[in-house]
Amino acid sequence: MKSTKLFSLSADAQMYACCVLSVLALLTSSSAAGWWNNTWSYRREISVENYEPTSLPGDDISVVTFATGGLCADDGGDIRVATAKGMLVPSRVIMLGPGDLATVAFALRPGAGGYHVYYGNPKANADENPQLEMKRGLMLEMWKFTDGEISTLRDVRNRLADAKELIGRGFRDRIWQRHNPFAQTDKFAAEYTGWLEVRSGGEYTFACSTRNASFVLIDDKLLISNGGRHDYQRTASKQGKVNLSPGLHKVTFYHVTTDGEPLAVLAWRPPWESNPRKFNFVPPAAFSQVFDAKTGRAERYGGRICVDIDPTHAGESFLYDRYLQRYTFRATWAGTSRRMNWTWNFGDGIEATGESVEHVYLLPGEYTVELTGEFEGGRYSAKQRVHVDRDWDRVLDETVDAIGIHANIVRNYDFARLSAEHCAQAVVLLDRVGDVEKAQAAGEAMLGAKKTGSVGALEAMRILVDLWLDAGRPRDAFNALIKASALVDSTGARHDLRIEAANIALYRLGDVEQADELFEQVSKALEKNPSSGRFRRARIGQGDVLRHRSQTQGAREMYESLKNTEAPGGEDFQRGSFARHVEEYIRTGDYDVAEEYLDKWAYALPADKLDGFWSLFRVRLMQACSRYGEAIMEARVLLGVNPSSPYAPELLFMSAQCHLSLDQPGLARKALQRIVDEYGESTVVARAKEMLGI
Repeated sequence: MKSTKLFSLSADAQMYACCVLSVLALLTSSSAAGWWNNTWSYRREISVENYEPTSLPGDDISVVTFATGGLCADDGGDIRVATAKGMLVPSRVIMLGPGDLATVAFALRPGAGGYHVYYGNPKANADENPQLEMKRGLMLEMWKFTDGEISTLRDVRNRLADAKELIGRGFRDRIWQRHNPFAQTDKFAAEYTGWLEVRSGGEYTFACSTRNASFVLIDDKLLISNGGRHDYQRTASKQGKVNLSPGLHKVTFYHVTTDGEPLAVLAWRPPWESNPRKFNFVPPAAFSQVFDAKTGRAERYGGRICVDIDPTHAGESFLYDRYLQRYTFRATWAGTSRRMNWTWNFGDGIEATGESVEHVYLLPGEYTVELTGEFEGGRYSAKQRVHVDRDWDRVLDETVDAIGIHANIVRNYDFARLSAEHCAQAVVLLDRVGDVEKAQAAGEAMLGAKKTGSVGALEAMRILVDLWLDAGRPRDAFNALIKASALVDSTGARHDLRIEAANIALYRLGDVEQADELFEQVSKALEKNPSSGRFRRARIGQGDVLRHRSQTQGAREMYESLKNTEAPGGEDFQRGSFARHVEEYIRTGDYDVAEEYLDKWAYALPADKLDGFWSLFRVRLMQACSRYGEAIMEARVLLGVNPSSPYAPELLFMSAQCHLSLDQPGLARKALQRIVDEYGESTVVARAKEMLGI
């Protein structure tokens, strides 16, 4: 008989080999012990909460959501669930995403002693996984609806069969829908599949109310037909009766909605309800239970060090018309008890250090978070794609963070590492809490970018311009607008920024030539679209340039060409309304609002800039908010273009007051003397003489 020994070892070699094997056993024992299959590289422990076996037919099931770190197959075909003793149990991947999340339902086994979810085997065959037959709970599948008929049950089933884009899938506690729990869209085709646990047999009456089509089936038989496009029914007019015996019964609820609030409810009147008109939504307790579970930290086969990211959506804050999202990230690790030095990159350019960190995302999107741990010269890393958006399942919960919580985090960012769009949002946030210095720093970083979007840049630039103008830095505001106009990705935004820059050049810097050039650029670019608001603003600007040059006839022709012949209530009504608003806001000290109404006045009735009435209010406003130079400029421009204006003496008098406020007594006397010399019949002359000491 031949020996099966392939080689032999010396006694010393055998002892050495035994030592090596012993060390390897120690290294792998903690992680490899009970490992279901070592061709799967990763696993997480699952703990099922409050499980008590039921006596219902079929498997009891649990559902768990865990972070994959991008280490599972793209289709989730390598995800398996096994008991702590290494016995595979039927499972089903309910949903992959958003980001690197996976939701898995799996069968429960009495006395299993815990479970593990395994993943990370690129060669796994999905067909070899025992599939879970789910006869528990209430599952919702929602698909993107494009178009098509939805009048009959067949129509709706065809729409679902044709659907290609899954919006979301998950367990729900009831069919009582007021919003889309998965995304911000109100156009979808939904299918609920639930298993009612009927304890008392008898006649049950079901009723449904939905916006647009819905159909209800019990044990696969049509009970209620509510097809077509229609408004939400506010009475229990769509009903069906069915006798149910004790045990499990399948309920299927189809709902397709094309517009408006996606309202839907399934209600019932059980046999023990004596009031024939009373319906309540089918309660969560009526559906057979699905047991909740949670996972622990990730482990890597062989006891090797495994770094993991534990993300938590911690809250959101409301900022004007958007929400900012706050996350906490915690580093976890297996394979060593040594402490590590942690470095985070949140996927938006910002970095942080520490085992547990907090971060605010300024824009929704998908971000790849990277974590690096270091100790004794070794580096260990993990990645996790995080989908940042509102928690749509909780949008009706009005609890939000105080905006200051988010601002306190964002003000410590290195803005140079953010994209221009993120910087723009930081400007809005920091301005909202009054942090002028940090808002300007974020704005400067935005302007240092190569390219930026339009909406965010426009909003941020309006804030920055106001900050610079309030600080007496009109040249900085002008330069920033010109730079931003070269960065934005929209021609419309580019025109808006250049019009704003031209107005600053004209009214704040007195640079008529620069203003003329910018207004001309926009006007020429839009001459084929003369009805657009931007074209009108540019042409009004060209008229303003002519007014500043004292070219009365040219300015009048330009303004008259823009005259609105269909002004609501007539021009006199509009003029009076604007004047009253400006006057009241000056009186109450709401100078920004007063200026907004002046701008609206000039946009609606540009020719009013020539008679002096509009100028009178502008000078009053500029004087009230201590912008004396601009008040003097406006008075001078009006007197240049229309020296015979009935408002000329009053404008000269206010101009003299502004000169005195600027410690320019000589120029003040000159303005007062002009009143006496040129407007002798004006009632203002007496006041001018009094100030002159005549």
